[in-house]
Amino acid sequence: MRLRKRAAWGFVALAAWWGPSLTSAAFVDGAETFDGTTLDTATWQPYTEPVGAITQDDRLILSRDLSGRVDYVTRDVAVGIGQGVRVDFEILEGIDEGSVEAQLYLTNNSAGDTAATFFDSRNLAFFYSSGRRAFFGRELGSGSGSIGFGTEPAPFTLEILRLASDTVRFAAYREDGGLIGAQTRTLELDFPDELFVGVGIGNTAAVIAFDNVAIVPTPGTGGLLALAGLALWRRRGLSAG
Repeated sequence: MRLRKRAAWGFVALAAWWGPSLTSAAFVDGAETFDGTTLDTATWQPYTEPVGAITQDDRLILSRDLSGRVDYVTRDVAVGIGQGVRVDFEILEGIDEGSVEAQLYLTNNSAGDTAATFFDSRNLAFFYSSGRRAFFGRELGSGSGSIGFGTEPAPFTLEILRLASDTVRFAAYREDGGLIGAQTRTLELDFPDELFVGVGIGNTAAVIAFDNVAIVPTPGTGGLLALAGLALWRRRGLSAG
């Protein structure tokens, strides 16, 4: 099963409403689809220490061994208050090796390329744990309770929405776009107005494919046109079968 490229024209409508800030380098109309086989390190900052790999083949592929940390963070593209980010992912290897974590981050990237995103001074993480078959939202590694359950290796979508300066919503979706679960959280710490986007692997050896990273407006800020575009985009599905 392979992640399907999202329909692009729904994001054209979003970009027309949201303005030119949605498009930067490899992001086109607010979406990064990782086309081709060449990593765009002008747009993304890779981290693969001590052992790991990041490759691209019409989707982003992250791999790590038991001791490694691997993530990929935007250098300039950021998510502001009233915006959100989502990404599709599929676990390709490592399901039977332990609790694999597929991670989506919003971060201040304070450590830059000297440490993994997990160690940044301000980060929001939403991840899927294969061992627990559940989704979890975290603020600097702190959080409570699972947010719905899913059975791998079917593709899923992770989403983080910044509803206000102190409020975020974590949501997970099935391959067909149906909602698995969502949680709205009030933040305990102050976060910058803009946070960079990151994806990563956590906890154990694995290979995970990520695709269709998209910056989106939060519900109520984009109007009917934007919401209609998102609905169409979601209905297109994740898998080419």
